[in-house]
Amino acid sequence: MKKCLLLIVASLLLVARALAQTATVTPSPATYSATGGQITFTVALTFPTAASAASFSIKPATNTWSHVSTAHISPVPPVTTPPTTPYSLAVQPEVGATTATGDVQSVFGWAYADLAVLGSGSASFTFTLSYPAGLTGPQTFTPAADYRVGGVLTSVTIPALVIQPTPVPPTITNPSSVTVVAGANASFSVTATGLPTPSLKWQRSTDNGLNWSDLANDSTHGGVLTANLTITAATVGMNGYRFRALATNGAIPDATSSGATLTVTQAPIFVNQPLGQSVIAGDSATFVVSATGLPVPTYRWYFTPTGSSTPQALSDAVGKLAGTATPTLVVSNVQTSDVGDYVCIATNSVGTTTSVAAQLTIAARVIRIVSQTVAPGATFSVPIQLVATGTENALGFSLTFDPAFLTFQSAAVGANAADATLNTNSSQSASGRVGFAMAKPAGVSWSAGTQEVIKVTFLLNAASANGAITPLGFGNTPIAQEVASVTATTLPAGFQAGNVSVLAGYEADMNGNGSVTITDWVKVGRIVAGLDPAPTGVDFMKADCAPRSTLGNGSLSVTDWVQAGRYAAGLDPITPVGGPTSP
Repeated sequence: MKKCLLLIVASLLLVARALAQTATVTPSPATYSATGGQITFTVALTFPTAASAASFSIKPATNTWSHVSTAHISPVPPVTTPPTTPYSLAVQPEVGATTATGDVQSVFGWAYADLAVLGSGSASFTFTLSYPAGLTGPQTFTPAADYRVGGVLTSVTIPALVIQPTPVPPTITNPSSVTVVAGANASFSVTATGLPTPSLKWQRSTDNGLNWSDLANDSTHGGVLTANLTITAATVGMNGYRFRALATNGAIPDATSSGATLTVTQAPIFVNQPLGQSVIAGDSATFVVSATGLPVPTYRWYFTPTGSSTPQALSDAVGKLAGTATPTLVVSNVQTSDVGDYVCIATNSVGTTTSVAAQLTIAARVIRIVSQTVAPGATFSVPIQLVATGTENALGFSLTFDPAFLTFQSAAVGANAADATLNTNSSQSASGRVGFAMAKPAGVSWSAGTQEVIKVTFLLNAASANGAITPLGFGNTPIAQEVASVTATTLPAGFQAGNVSVLAGYEADMNGNGSVTITDWVKVGRIVAGLDPAPTGVDFMKADCAPRSTLGNGSLSVTDWVQAGRYAAGLDPITPVGGPTSP
């Protein structure tokens, strides 16, 4: 009988133990701060009502944590009960507890004696730890609990508890602006902080910071998701681009650096070289260059007289030289002393570049190109003139041009060549070369003086930049340069190149703001009425806006005022400027 009773008691104890092994640990707050602080753990235990003691401990990840306090929440002992009985709260482990008392990283919550007096089978407690500033990463705590029934100590399995650091919004330093020579690499760097560690992303602005777009790693950009952005082989086209970095880590707000500017410098490079000029004595010669470079280069023209090897720096002289420090040099009243080579030197802080030499000669007869000022997208005609001596019967030459700017359209005999036959070879026009062969009837010569022999029609690329100058020159392909007399004798001749200057704007847009309004209409009216002086150059082209079909007729009248009013009222769409540049 005693044996059976012992077996029954043992079975009940096993069941009680199995039912009692539960524990819940809840941290408050659920995260910890990088600046240091305290965390309070709420612990709920269940155990057999016959338990005489229960204990709990929690071991932090490092010994930098310290114990602050331990207290019970429930059950509250009867007020009439003396403090030491029927149970006590102690910040020490129960005798025989599973965690060793010598482990300095174990901070035990409590030990209870005579819990059976309460008869509740459960209790809740608080347990507070403090921690220093500067902790990083997740913090892992190892809890342990046990209780004693009838002298038998039973452990309660509690999963490890992981507390994450409190998110800290990112901060980011500003990258420094960078200056490099074209073709060199550039790099921008930032430093970002925050918890968790922020992710980075670089952005670029091509409009001085008005709009930004994300960068992707490619042959030009590297490290776009790191603290260090690399630009490989920076180009002049990147000059002025701005770069910034964004830092995000899930905490609000994100951090955005200021934009750093990439400055790309480049030694001058001549895009257009000066062309040789041959003029009649007393006429003017114009040499034009254009050079790229950053910073924008300055210009200086030099002259080496025929028979000399010493270049002379030129300076402006009224009636003789103009534009000696600009891309366009004008030599007026050309005389024998002006014959020789002209070069332009372009200079900036990166370096100096010298153009090819353009030779100026004097000839008895000259074939020359009349330079034009044209609006982008316009179709226009270039007069080719022969300054004749009265003995010329036939001529041949080729025009050279930049097909990126100009597209050849057609050619026709000029005003002073109605009886001449013109043959045009446009087989190489796509490469910027068109040949012309022209002859008057046998035995007939051009009269002495300036004669318009050919009118060549081109289309100016609509994307041509305002202020650009593109040269029109002479060549020997596909038709060689030659002038013949009525007796089939080759006559010595000079060839004078010209230019096409790009000047953007719209008909009747006298204010030059890209639109035609009432004030433009009034301005044209004042010019037509003689209240304001007649303009010149492109402003004449704008005011001379009628007839609309020809973009003007070379005179200013009330019809121009009427047409300007139609533009201002939106009755006719505004039109790129064109037409005559003078009366």
